[in-house]
Amino acid sequence: MKTMKSQPLLPFKSKRQLRRIMPSGLEGWVARLRANYVDFAEWHYYSGLRGLSERLGYKSVVAAWRANPIICGSVKPADYGRYRSKK
Repeated sequence: MKTMKSQPLLPFKSKRQLRRIMPSGLEGWVARLRANYVDFAEWHYYSGLRGLSERLGYKSVVAAWRANPIICGSVKPADYGRYRSKK
């Protein structure tokens, strides 16, 4: 019987992203909003497509971009949101 080798972890998009376990139990990432998107145009596109600024609690994409909150997410869309530390 042939055994499969474990795959190496893929690098994150940004060196400033940190790994965390999300509420879903999956391993996810934590980063500043601007560190996660190339520029405002990319953020505006994805936010408009998926309603990301509203999910973060902002009324507009510009307000979220200016605030640059710490966000988190994983491969599960429900994990995307504002990061709240466990203090």
